[in-house]
Amino acid sequence: MKYSLYLCLVLLFTNCSEIMHKKYFYSDGNGNGYILNGDTLRYNPIDPMHSSSGHYSGGEARDLIIQEEERKVIIDLINEAISKPEIQEDKRRKGTGMITIMQGTEMERYIIRWKTEQQRKIEEALRGILEE
Repeated sequence: MKYSLYLCLVLLFTNCSEIMHKKYFYSDGNGNGYILNGDTLRYNPIDPMHSSSGHYSGGEARDLIIQEEERKVIIDLINEAISKPEIQEDKRRKGTGMITIMQGTEMERYIIRWKTEQQRKIEEALRGILEE
Protein backbone atom coordinates (compact mmCIF):
# COMPACT_ATOMS: atom_id res chain seq x y z
CA MET A 1 0.00 0.00 0.00
CA LYS A 2 2.81 2.44 0.89
CA TYR A 3 4.51 1.71 -2.45
CA SER A 4 1.31 2.40 -4.41
CA LEU A 5 0.71 5.68 -2.59
CA TYR A 6 4.34 6.73 -3.13
CA LEU A 7 4.12 5.88 -6.85
CA CYS A 8 0.88 7.85 -7.22
CA LEU A 9 2.43 10.89 -5.54
CA VAL A 10 5.53 10.72 -7.74
CA LEU A 11 3.42 10.47 -10.89
CA LEU A 12 1.15 13.29 -9.74
CA PHE A 13 4.02 15.69 -9.05
CA THR A 14 5.89 14.69 -12.20
CA ASN A 15 2.82 15.46 -14.30
CA CYS A 16 2.28 18.78 -12.51
CA SER A 17 5.83 19.92 -13.23
CA GLU A 18 5.46 18.89 -16.88
CA ILE A 19 2.23 20.89 -17.16
CA MET A 20 3.95 24.02 -15.82
CA HIS A 21 7.02 23.65 -18.06
CA LYS A 22 7.04 25.75 -21.24
CA LYS A 23 8.46 24.45 -24.50
CA TYR A 24 9.44 26.90 -27.21
CA PHE A 25 9.41 25.98 -30.90
CA TYR A 26 10.82 28.23 -33.61
CA SER A 27 10.74 27.66 -37.34
CA ASP A 28 13.08 30.00 -39.22
CA GLY A 29 12.56 31.61 -42.61
CA ASN A 30 13.96 28.50 -44.33
CA GLY A 31 11.80 26.04 -42.39
CA ASN A 32 14.53 24.77 -40.05
CA GLY A 33 13.11 23.91 -36.63
CA TYR A 34 14.45 24.69 -33.17
CA ILE A 35 12.98 23.31 -29.97
CA LEU A 36 13.93 24.79 -26.61
CA ASN A 37 12.92 22.42 -23.83
CA GLY A 38 14.53 23.13 -20.48
CA ASP A 39 18.28 23.23 -21.00
CA THR A 40 18.13 21.37 -24.33
CA LEU A 41 18.10 22.99 -27.73
CA ARG A 42 17.17 20.62 -30.54
CA TYR A 43 17.85 21.59 -34.14
CA ASN A 44 15.69 19.93 -36.80
CA PRO A 45 16.94 21.10 -40.19
CA ILE A 46 14.87 21.02 -43.32
CA ASP A 47 16.04 18.61 -46.00
CA PRO A 48 15.99 19.15 -49.77
CA MET A 49 12.86 17.02 -50.20
CA HIS A 50 10.88 19.38 -47.95
CA SER A 51 12.46 22.71 -48.92
CA SER A 52 10.59 25.02 -51.27
CA SER A 53 13.50 24.97 -53.76
CA GLY A 54 13.96 21.22 -53.61
CA HIS A 55 17.70 21.79 -53.08
CA TYR A 56 18.21 23.57 -49.73
CA SER A 57 19.46 21.57 -46.77
CA GLY A 58 19.72 23.00 -43.27
CA GLY A 59 22.51 20.57 -42.36
CA GLU A 60 22.57 17.95 -39.65
CA ALA A 61 20.13 17.55 -36.76
CA ARG A 62 21.62 18.25 -33.34
CA ASP A 63 20.73 18.24 -29.66
CA LEU A 64 22.68 20.63 -27.44
CA ILE A 65 22.74 21.31 -23.73
CA ILE A 66 22.75 25.09 -23.38
CA GLN A 67 23.63 27.44 -20.55
CA GLU A 68 20.91 29.22 -18.57
CA GLU A 69 22.15 32.57 -19.92
CA GLU A 70 21.72 31.36 -23.54
CA ARG A 71 18.25 30.05 -22.72
CA LYS A 72 17.28 33.38 -21.17
CA VAL A 73 18.52 35.32 -24.23
CA ILE A 74 16.41 33.18 -26.58
CA ILE A 75 13.29 33.45 -24.40
CA ASP A 76 13.75 37.22 -24.03
CA LEU A 77 14.03 37.60 -27.82
CA ILE A 78 10.93 35.46 -28.35
CA ASN A 79 9.01 37.49 -25.76
CA GLU A 80 10.10 40.72 -27.44
CA ALA A 81 8.82 39.46 -30.81
CA ILE A 82 5.46 38.26 -29.50
CA SER A 83 4.89 41.54 -27.65
CA LYS A 84 4.87 43.45 -30.97
CA PRO A 85 1.67 42.78 -32.92
CA GLU A 86 2.84 45.17 -35.65
CA ILE A 87 5.47 42.62 -36.80
CA GLN A 88 3.10 39.63 -36.77
CA GLU A 89 1.20 38.09 -39.64
CA ASP A 90 -1.97 36.02 -39.80
CA LYS A 91 -0.65 33.40 -42.24
CA ARG A 92 2.70 31.71 -42.65
CA ARG A 93 4.51 32.77 -45.82
CA LYS A 94 7.91 31.93 -47.21
CA GLY A 95 10.61 33.69 -45.21
CA THR A 96 8.55 34.32 -42.07
CA GLY A 97 9.48 32.95 -38.66
CA MET A 98 7.02 31.00 -36.57
CA ILE A 99 7.03 30.84 -32.78
CA THR A 100 5.01 28.22 -30.91
CA ILE A 101 4.89 28.12 -27.12
CA MET A 102 3.42 25.08 -25.40
CA GLN A 103 2.59 24.73 -21.74
CA GLY A 104 0.67 21.63 -20.81
CA THR A 105 -2.24 21.48 -23.25
CA GLU A 106 -2.13 25.21 -24.03
CA MET A 107 -0.52 26.42 -27.26
CA GLU A 108 0.23 29.91 -28.54
CA ARG A 109 1.41 30.54 -32.11
CA TYR A 110 2.89 33.70 -33.62
CA ILE A 111 4.09 34.33 -37.16
CA ILE A 112 6.85 36.93 -37.35
CA ARG A 113 7.12 39.04 -40.47
CA TRP A 114 10.05 38.39 -42.80
CA LYS A 115 13.17 40.55 -42.45
CA THR A 116 12.15 42.22 -39.18
CA GLU A 117 14.80 43.05 -36.60
CA GLN A 118 13.21 40.60 -34.15
CA GLN A 119 13.32 37.73 -36.65
CA ARG A 120 16.96 38.50 -37.42
CA LYS A 121 17.91 38.61 -33.72
CA ILE A 122 16.18 35.30 -32.90
CA GLU A 123 17.74 33.51 -35.86
CA GLU A 124 21.22 34.94 -35.21
CA ALA A 125 21.04 33.88 -31.54
CA LEU A 126 19.96 30.35 -32.44
CA ARG A 127 22.61 29.97 -35.17
CA GLY A 128 25.24 31.38 -32.81
CA ILE A 129 24.49 28.69 -30.23
CA LEU A 130 24.66 25.97 -32.90
CA GLU A 131 28.04 27.23 -34.11
CA GLU A 132 29.69 27.16 -30.66
